[in-house]
Amino acid sequence: MYKLPAWNTIGTCYRFIWQEKRACLDYMLIPVIVVSVAPMLLLFAVPEGFAAQAATPPDRASFPTGTFFAIFAVIWLLMIAVYITFAVAWHRRYLLGPDRTSPRELLTWKGRHWRFIWKGILIALLALLLMFVLNLLISFPVGLMSGMADPGRMDEANLASSVGIFFAGYFITLLFVMALLAGPLLAFPAAAVEDREFGIRAGWRAANGNRWRMVGAYMFGAVIPVMIIQVILLVLLTGGLAMLGITFFPALGGSISFGIVLNLIINVVYFFGIAIGVSMLSIMYERLRKNVPPEAEAPSP
Repeated sequence: MYKLPAWNTIGTCYRFIWQEKRACLDYMLIPVIVVSVAPMLLLFAVPEGFAAQAATPPDRASFPTGTFFAIFAVIWLLMIAVYITFAVAWHRRYLLGPDRTSPRELLTWKGRHWRFIWKGILIALLALLLMFVLNLLISFPVGLMSGMADPGRMDEANLASSVGIFFAGYFITLLFVMALLAGPLLAFPAAAVEDREFGIRAGWRAANGNRWRMVGAYMFGAVIPVMIIQVILLVLLTGGLAMLGITFFPALGGSISFGIVLNLIINVVYFFGIAIGVSMLSIMYERLRKNVPPEAEAPSP
């Protein structure tokens, strides 16, 4: 059975990102601008609502909630579409190469995007089911053993111990869910390149014997490094600005334009993280697809 080389996968991913850094910036340009500017539009769309809420007593405040939530829904859908188009386009960049792809794909919406969404819905439902079952099998017994079911024992020492054990159980549950979903996630790059023979079930089979390797590569190569960089960046930016007495919240007298610039910086790092995660998933799909050929499935809708 083929064994996915976890560290080699991480190295291949970072080499690809470095070699394609200019292309990555080109692909990120539109998504970063949209997700940085779009949320700020709420402040322009209903400014009178914020003013009324601040100046009027709560029982007489007239806040345009209908308008606010309608605009919020439109912006939310727009941002989801941006994330999907970026992920699909970058999957294709790795798997098909620069000769068959370009950043112009970010401005298109085709059948592969709908299949990408459909796979995402199915995987989300599977994740919920797995979380529910594993919580019953792991977290609930752990909670009982930690004494959380006995309120009479909840002094400070027991409470701290119980909370720690509970979160340990939750973390173990999450790791198992990630391992079980590692294979189905391969359906995303397959959908991006319109590989209709490779779906969720094929991904599940292809990941046999490699699930923990996939989780390790993804965690140590993508999730943990990006989280550390984002936390450091956020602390440095917000902490430094707070020391200077600068805020970008309009209600506190801040600047909307400054907030957009800050969002741009944060989102550049965020989209680099997405590019790393998408590249790693594409590498896993390519290697496991070639080395563990799945049985053909009926074409996905």
